[in-house]
Amino acid sequence: MKTNADVAEVTGRFENFRNFFSTFLIFIFLIFPWLQWNNQPLLLLDIWNRHFIIFGRHFFSHDAPLLFFILITLVFGIILVTAIWGRVWCGWACPQTVFIASIYRKLEKYVMGSYAERLKRETEDLNKSKIFRISVLWAIFILLSYLISHSFMAYFVGAEKIVQFIKEGPQNHFVLFLALQVMTGFLAFNFGFFREKFCHHLCPYGRFQNVLLDTNSLGVIYMKHAGEPRKAKDVPKEEQGACVDCGRCVRVCPMKIDIRNGFQLECINCAACIDACDEIMEKVNQPTGLIQFSSADGKPIQYFRFRVGLYAMIIVVSLVLLAVQLYRYGAIELELNRARQNAFIVENKGVQKLVTNHFEGSIKNQKNENLEVLIRLDEPSSSSGFELMGQSLKVVLAPLENRNIHLFVRKTLDMSDKLNEFQIEFSTIDGTVHKKFKLLGGS
Repeated sequence: MKTNADVAEVTGRFENFRNFFSTFLIFIFLIFPWLQWNNQPLLLLDIWNRHFIIFGRHFFSHDAPLLFFILITLVFGIILVTAIWGRVWCGWACPQTVFIASIYRKLEKYVMGSYAERLKRETEDLNKSKIFRISVLWAIFILLSYLISHSFMAYFVGAEKIVQFIKEGPQNHFVLFLALQVMTGFLAFNFGFFREKFCHHLCPYGRFQNVLLDTNSLGVIYMKHAGEPRKAKDVPKEEQGACVDCGRCVRVCPMKIDIRNGFQLECINCAACIDACDEIMEKVNQPTGLIQFSSADGKPIQYFRFRVGLYAMIIVVSLVLLAVQLYRYGAIELELNRARQNAFIVENKGVQKLVTNHFEGSIKNQKNENLEVLIRLDEPSSSSGFELMGQSLKVVLAPLENRNIHLFVRKTLDMSDKLNEFQIEFSTIDGTVHKKFKLLGGS
């Protein structure tokens, strides 16, 4: 059995910063679904029940435009970052890279030994020591994957439910239990074995990101003019470049590419080869920077080019529309329609007639607190002789409660009465929602 000894360890300024940044991201990922605000999850994506909580705000399926704007902002944010800084998302923020580089590979080094020791064990036949180490390593991988899968699932069902399910046992929540086992197996296989093969063969972003780059996008570039020709016995000393052809940049690369061959789609801008090369250059008393972050055209990054401006404009428009929608977001979700049966009743009273219209619908409290809703006709409708009746015209809704309502609007008409429009108001502390109708049976 292989132990993934294909990536050597590296130290340096970029690796140090990446370790710090990865630790921060992992902490955020693992702790976020367990955080609460006002006894509610800070972030919940309950797709099954079409209920979403984002930083304390509740959203439901009818709020799809809001979620659409959030999604557009995130997607084009990554696209904008790619256009300017290349595949920095892949190398520095993608969960695939972060978990593998910062946790799984470090655990592998701790259990299986250094890069040289792992290479040696790759060639050894199975023995008790090797079997023991591999067994311990995969036991840790599975346990760690189990913990990650629980935190991941908490984003979609809620941390409290995860704790409740654990206490009540898998026999009472078999579907969730099965989902967790499948997810744990996938994470262990992916992070423990498949690793960058996922980036090579399955990741869609790695496929289409090439169209997001141009010659001015930031990438990891080998300074060929300074490094070539590489040091070799058949190259005169005065013609040799700075590259000593040690292969260290290839051994530390998680994608197993040789950056000296020029730009390659597989490069994820992790900067491991930069740290490795700088380390060697210092040892041979050569200037560092033989491999560095640069643009393909060698020019400073131009932030005001067309595609960058286009992506930025889309993000700004999306954020503005999101802000407008949030500003207009009401405390209640109201649905009111004419009753499906007996929508109106007409009672003749000599030259006059009493017309009654029946409405049915629902009011949903979209806030996480009690909400009082006052139902009434607007002033012009009341002055025109319309009357509003219902079981209760003052409704107190519990947090997130959805209540069915029936309302009746009536008016006494004579032959000369032509006004048949009225408006019902639903008032809360956050504002008023209006519903306008025409009186059926009045003509």
